[in-house]
Amino acid sequence: MNPPNGVNINAKKFTISIAQLISPRELDGYIAMINADPPDLFFQHLLRGWMKFVAPLTPAKLEDVPRLKCVLDTAEPTLHIPESIFTLLHRVGYVISQFGTTTGGSQMPEKCVASFARGWPTMWIWIQHTYYAHQAAIRVLYRTITAAQKDFFTNRYHVFAKMFQCFINYADRPAISDIIENNPKIISMMAELWISEAKDAKAANGFSRFISGSFGETELAVERRFITEVILACGNAQEAVNVACLRVECNIRQGIPVYDTLMVDLLFFSNRLDKRTCPIGFAMHASARVTTMLMHTLTHLAASTALNKLARNYMIDASLTAVYKLLHPSPWAYERIVDLLQHNFIPLLIACGRLVHPAAQDYKRISLLFSWLRDDILSPATVHRKLVFLMKRSIEVAYAQSPKSLSDEDALIKDFVGQLWCRINERVTTYRDYKNEGLHPVILCGNTNHPSVRKSYHRNAPQMLILQNLAVLQSKVPESAMVQSQGAMQCDERRNQQ
Repeated sequence: MNPPNGVNINAKKFTISIAQLISPRELDGYIAMINADPPDLFFQHLLRGWMKFVAPLTPAKLEDVPRLKCVLDTAEPTLHIPESIFTLLHRVGYVISQFGTTTGGSQMPEKCVASFARGWPTMWIWIQHTYYAHQAAIRVLYRTITAAQKDFFTNRYHVFAKMFQCFINYADRPAISDIIENNPKIISMMAELWISEAKDAKAANGFSRFISGSFGETELAVERRFITEVILACGNAQEAVNVACLRVECNIRQGIPVYDTLMVDLLFFSNRLDKRTCPIGFAMHASARVTTMLMHTLTHLAASTALNKLARNYMIDASLTAVYKLLHPSPWAYERIVDLLQHNFIPLLIACGRLVHPAAQDYKRISLLFSWLRDDILSPATVHRKLVFLMKRSIEVAYAQSPKSLSDEDALIKDFVGQLWCRINERVTTYRDYKNEGLHPVILCGNTNHPSVRKSYHRNAPQMLILQNLAVLQSKVPESAMVQSQGAMQCDERRNQQ
């Protein structure tokens, strides 16, 4: 391969005068000198290029960047970043995202982490410059943005996403944790990006999964810092939950949702609802909007024809896991179950269950979720008169509108509906028998509005907040029990009269 004009390749060394920035053509020649596989060698090659061609031209202060000749010479004033610099950042970010996927699951080698840390100070200058130019351009062009401009901004936006992924995936590495400690604006910028995605109705920034997709089930210190920063930016935890819901809602409203992002945003909920130390978990349990969002998601999944079966099953799994954790245990269990049933949860559950083929690899996992929802949530909730009749009506409506009878269903639905229907009929029959006998039945259940119960959530009260074992149906209620019911217990009759 012939070297580009003005470039001297000698003894495997690529040299260029640093008086001016390397041209895009010359950079292509440098990048092509080494194969992209394996990624660790290619990554270090890119970082050596950064240190050779960009770092020497980078000023120490962010405010000096706009005065650089290479910035002033950019073809389009709204871009404000030379093509060569953007290309290098894009390639570095892309390789970061490939570690753990194209390397057979292996993470970034320590020598690559060290090289990244050396290049980071000047990269951070250019990332900040690009970020602020990006935000300013979006504000100017947002109302009149064209398809071509949208594609451009989406590609540039993904550079931020992929670069920041490094700080989530490798936050436990000393070199990376030192960068985070010394650059607090990194977490702030990540939070701003996450929030702006939710409020970006035109998806001009492009959806990204750099936050949700990188945080797994294991809680990390960087995750808590990120969520705390989101809460600060939003004003309070409840508004942060609203933003998390808006991310899902905005995605679903698109003509064709970005399903990768939908999946990881669902995992954002299911992975945090059962974490007591998560700064946002308590607000999730208290939010009726979370319930509504999950029901809208299940409605979309049940009706979607553009989604392959495996991906759909994964998202049904994530949605139902979030529903289960939202209620088990929770001081707001009663309110959230009412929300679920009023959004046709049982008919939706039946519709989603019909989509999961018994031969599917995740059939067993989804079957377990159906069992848990029935045995741990819905069946115990039948002690509430309002809930038992809502469930009964939901099942009747589901089968009145369906060509299938219960006997025609697969085992998953047959077991779920059959056992729940038996429990509902038992409760309804018992309730009516007591009512007809004039014995004034009392259904005692957890009073989730009582301050002592609310506080117990923070003390990690075990099964006290689950609907199981909270209720007693009896014909003769001792006076002492009635006194107790005025405190931590509440009569379901009284709840329905309010």
